Amino acid sequence: MQARTRTTRSSSTRRATVLVPLLVVGLAMALVPATAGPLPPPAPEPYPKVVFVARNDIPFDAMAAGPVAGALGGILLVTSPTSWSTDADAALKKFSPDVVYIAGGTAAVSQDVEDAIDAAGPWEVRRKAGANRNATAALLGDVLTDLGVGRPVLTVAGSGQVVGDVYIGGNVNIGGMGAGNVTHVYDNATSTENAQAVRDAIAPFSSRTGAATEPHHVIVLGPGVYDFDSTPLRLPPKVTLRGSGRHITELKFRVPAGASNSIALTMGANSRLEDLQLSNFVPGEGSAAVTHEGVATIERSTITATIFSGSGNGSGLAVGFLSNANVSSSVRFVDSSFTGFAEALDGYGALILNSAVTSIDTSFAGQSTDANAYDLHVTDAPLFNVVGGSFSGFSGATGIVFDSAGVTGTVRDSQFTSTGSVSLDVLDGTLEVVGAKIAGATTTSGSGTITCFGTYDENLAAYAC
Repeated sequence: MQARTRTTRSSSTRRATVLVPLLVVGLAMALVPATAGPLPPPAPEPYPKVVFVARNDIPFDAMAAGPVAGALGGILLVTSPTSWSTDADAALKKFSPDVVYIAGGTAAVSQDVEDAIDAAGPWEVRRKAGANRNATAALLGDVLTDLGVGRPVLTVAGSGQVVGDVYIGGNVNIGGMGAGNVTHVYDNATSTENAQAVRDAIAPFSSRTGAATEPHHVIVLGPGVYDFDSTPLRLPPKVTLRGSGRHITELKFRVPAGASNSIALTMGANSRLEDLQLSNFVPGEGSAAVTHEGVATIERSTITATIFSGSGNGSGLAVGFLSNANVSSSVRFVDSSFTGFAEALDGYGALILNSAVTSIDTSFAGQSTDANAYDLHVTDAPLFNVVGGSFSGFSGATGIVFDSAGVTGTVRDSQFTSTGSVSLDVLDGTLEVVGAKIAGATTTSGSGTITCFGTYDENLAAYAC
């Protein structure tokens, strides 16, 4: 059956589809001075709001129309082949489309149904019907072309190539996908060039302020090592750095001997680290692997700060994550692990979910033992919650030191297996501990209080705080 277009009403009663006459475009291009350089492509006109209608008793036409509707930001409605349902009518009127496409011939969706749809509102009704279901599916796919809607375009930089929809090597940018674009960085010649490719991918967003109008951008890193050496990195606001897995993608930083108070990575407001490993090798002076400027999230990642030599003369402090005391924003750690020498996490308003925290406090590579060692140090936190945490510092490291006046923090379903003598030390504020395994002592001082419920020791005996 031939495709049929319903046009029973005058054009003045229908919404006009926006078209750009080629004559106008050509005239505009002719008026541009020759010295102005090549024109950018014209901005795409908004395409119509679209609804697809398919029969509800046999799924094949609906299965073909659904992906096309999704690509257009439209919806798919189903109805009886012989009668237009009231719920479909209500949904159609609520969505208020410009065009309604009927999938299949009159045996699939009757002429009476088409007439009812046409009478329901000021939209154009079109039918896509082939000789069989596969032919109808092909005609439905042509709707994208009919409306002038392009598909996402892959552009490749570097040594990579695109095979179908799969990128192999090089740096691949995915464009034409609207807000929240994705940049891929993958397979450069050396680990140093890998790191430079990441900097190049971040550079266009370096001036971001975190405004609500800025779309989130994701930078995906392929497998391999990205060696930043001694040059720190800043992740701009609303940018995600996502690896291919915490044991597959590694970011390496190194603090030069004699340097102090160095930060490898600074996370802008509402930025994220996902699925990668980040290591900062320090000479012993106080340094950290990661810090933040606002709300930040680290998910499915491993963060490590390690002392690599005895050339420094500091206390041996190497922090995995260092909270910024000047930023009253929470930080979320999800399904991740943190390791540091003397301090693994310095948490200001932290939410820790299913994460492992380990602090090593021992004489290492010529460095002296730090007297104030802890897995997690929480100071003046506006909020603090731990669910499913594992704290396993050793050689004298305290599990959690909580020092937040007027704040009630919670620790649930967690375990403290430190070989040190203290698992929890509350200096100020209140810490509620529920369903936790506690291998060491719990202490309070000053105005600090601790409340435990359902806690137990390493022998599974009831533990009273």
